Amino acid sequence: MNAILGSNEDPDAALVAASRLHDEIVLASADAAWAQDAREALGADDLHGSPLHALTSAQAVAAQLGRPARLWIVDEALVAPLLARRRQLPRERQPDLLVRFEQFSTARVVAMIESGARGCLPARPSIAETREAIRAVLSGELWLSRRLFSAVLDHLQARSSVQAALDGDDGLTGRQREIVQCVSRGMSNKQIGRHLGISPTTVKTHLHNIFERLGIGGRTLLALRSHESHLH
Repeated sequence: MNAILGSNEDPDAALVAASRLHDEIVLASADAAWAQDAREALGADDLHGSPLHALTSAQAVAAQLGRPARLWIVDEALVAPLLARRRQLPRERQPDLLVRFEQFSTARVVAMIESGARGCLPARPSIAETREAIRAVLSGELWLSRRLFSAVLDHLQARSSVQAALDGDDGLTGRQREIVQCVSRGMSNKQIGRHLGISPTTVKTHLHNIFERLGIGGRTLLALRSHESHLH
């Protein structure tokens, strides 16, 4: 689809070809059925003019990292090399990323957005949902489904509450902050009790009070993404 430009080519033609490369959309997925749906989504009149380059393996993705595309629509399983390139070349122009997840994990979605992705899709989005996401990302917006946006917001609020607690800004006692730190390390109630010299029943009571104070629904939310919030 894209010719390799030689030194004797018309400069205007070279500029046009380079411009088309920067408008290109790369679709990287090993799921043939989903890839076909994505192609159909891209068939809308306002998206049809963008050249499409399709990849199906991690090796193919790695070989095309320098491709000056406008957007990569990519499976989570194939996105790692693109994220690594962003970290290695922070000043270089990078394509926008729309990432499809086989299984949603709120923590992983948050990490993906914080790593630079502009949108996240579930494993089997409708063609209309995929088209909406592509349009939003190409327009410079951040795109998440309503359900996922709500989950991500809850996650970030919980993380903020945990950090405030550890900073001593949320009304917790010193003992309660110690328990928050233990939970963030993945310790069970028995382990926390042994570590702090109190009974598991007392730990459970403290946790109940912590959850109420922070407005958090359980110990899983309390521990989520602890390494990113500097909880250790």
